[in-house]
Amino acid sequence: MTHTATTADRHLLGKGTVRAGEITRVDAATERVSKFWHYAPWLVRLILAVSTVLFIRIGEKYVTDPLQVAAGSGMQLGSPAAVTDIRVVDAMFLAVAALTLFAIFSTRRLLAGLVLVASVVGFVTAARVLGLLVDGATPETVLKLGPEVVLVIASAIGILIELRRPGQLS
Repeated sequence: MTHTATTADRHLLGKGTVRAGEITRVDAATERVSKFWHYAPWLVRLILAVSTVLFIRIGEKYVTDPLQVAAGSGMQLGSPAAVTDIRVVDAMFLAVAALTLFAIFSTRRLLAGLVLVASVVGFVTAARVLGLLVDGATPETVLKLGPEVVLVIASAIGILIELRRPGQLS
């Protein structure tokens, strides 16, 4: 993407003269920005893909072996109903994974997928921080908090990219 240097280009570059047809630094910067926006949907899809894999792993783990997961956190599930309740609650992560996977394959739904991830992980992170403050810091809580914060930040960056992407809101 190039254009003939104009008086405005010469002024921006602080040069006295620019030959007709010369590629300027303004052109190079414009080309880099254009390339970024070309690849932006793929960066957003990467954020959604990581989120999808995470949600699948969480949901699969809790649905297939809730007793082991509960024991890892020091919980005891005292009845078959408690085991089923854990399976049901964490099956929601599989539902969220299905929705984020669906969003990956549609450029129109990237923003909705990112908002979903930011909302779910944001609330999970807030609950974990509340637990940290009320119940005290445990190694497991602190270990899980780091990736959650990173995912909230990544999804927020993705949302900003999508909101600014040319043609996104048209």
